Amino acid sequence: MYVNVSIVQGCDELLKWTMFEAGSQHTFTKLLELALAKTSCIADISECKCYLSQDGKINKVQVPLEFNVPQCCELNGKWVLYILSINDDGASSSISTPRSAVQLLMASSRKLHLPKEMGSNAVRGDIRLYNDIIHFMSNNSLGFHAGVEQTSGKQIVSALQKVLFYIEPHLTTLNGRKANVIPTYFQPLLYTVYNNPIVHHHAVKPLEKSKLDNLSQLLFDCLSLPCLSPSKWKPFKLALEELSFNLVGYIDYLKSKNDRMSEVHQSMTPIRSPQDGTSSNIRMICGNKARKPELIARYSKLESVLNEKEEYSDPVYVNDYAPSKPHFRYLYFKELALPYNCELFSYSHGNNLGSSWFIWRIPCKQNTQRAKSIIDDIEKSIQVYHTREMRKRFTDRYSLLSGVNKAVLMDMYQHLTGDVSSTSISQGVQDRLQLVLDSQDPDVCFDLRHHNTGRPEMFEDFWKAVEGIINENALKAVDSR
Repeated sequence: MYVNVSIVQGCDELLKWTMFEAGSQHTFTKLLELALAKTSCIADISECKCYLSQDGKINKVQVPLEFNVPQCCELNGKWVLYILSINDDGASSSISTPRSAVQLLMASSRKLHLPKEMGSNAVRGDIRLYNDIIHFMSNNSLGFHAGVEQTSGKQIVSALQKVLFYIEPHLTTLNGRKANVIPTYFQPLLYTVYNNPIVHHHAVKPLEKSKLDNLSQLLFDCLSLPCLSPSKWKPFKLALEELSFNLVGYIDYLKSKNDRMSEVHQSMTPIRSPQDGTSSNIRMICGNKARKPELIARYSKLESVLNEKEEYSDPVYVNDYAPSKPHFRYLYFKELALPYNCELFSYSHGNNLGSSWFIWRIPCKQNTQRAKSIIDDIEKSIQVYHTREMRKRFTDRYSLLSGVNKAVLMDMYQHLTGDVSSTSISQGVQDRLQLVLDSQDPDVCFDLRHHNTGRPEMFEDFWKAVEGIINENALKAVDSR
């Protein structure tokens, strides 16, 4: 059980509220000895009063020092206040300063230390987080022996600060892919915002696998430090270990996604096709003449088109009649109701491209062969998205032989294969290329100034003279009218 302990002597607070772990057999006398070990005072615990409360402020209940801590705290609260008495001359009857060098050394060795803060009024988020981690350790009664706080102690605080500061802008993403990447023990450190690039009008940089790997190694290096071996550090060490493995798990997740994407890019077959068995679906719509008025109105346009179609004739592209808003579109296909039997075929293009829906009328008895024939015709018209490797193989094969510009080769590839996936060629270049092909006159469409790699300024006089001739002829043409 964890309890909060404070020691007061007169108007002096010898020990501020600090959390201690009390064993099942601990008495309040033993707990007082553990608390005094954090101070440089030697106390006569026979002259001491102990009080319990629910919040450390009001409704205090006095308990004897020999009583069991867990049993009493369960009933009266986990805030333990020790009050030491004072003699008539104003001196403490239970406190005396160390009288020898040995006593001073022993008291100093029992006192715990923490790394120095970077600044009490720091504005930078990383510095504030560093200081708050130190406060977090202090509130949980954690500390290091003298001399260790500025070496191993500083290493632990710095490593935890770097990890939390780096992943804070991405907590939503991390928690969405791995539940609670930040252990519960460290959750109080996230009550304050330390790293929010949007506030400073900066873009949120994506998580980098190499950076996460380096940060996780910092945490694993801290876990092997001897100063985390004592039992009082066990909750902190377990949380630090959980955080380390959570980062490793996310690194493995990123690696698997990158490997999968690399496999997709290098594939020589389209990732999605109507024949893959997962991208397409067909279902039967049973005719229902007793429909609600709102359903009749919703599908009236589609019904009027299908009325003119024969059974197993040309399919109708349903997307042209469905609403544009996603939630209305979803209900349109889900609640599709017509007065006669139909078959509805859908194909998912993947990413944000949505699905294509086709419908045709059928008789009471289905004909599988005729349905398959219609689906085969639909699949021929469905757009195909080729992989990068498929396009790269084509350009590498013919660029050395033909000497044609890359943009022209890519247009040839899309024209011959029906590929509609995006390319690295800019839209402006594609538009100019399309203009060249449509006009069948590249000499007029290409601007020669774009091909002059020498000194373009040396032709300025020439272009001005050409512009003057064009303007002069244009005026003559107007006057002749």
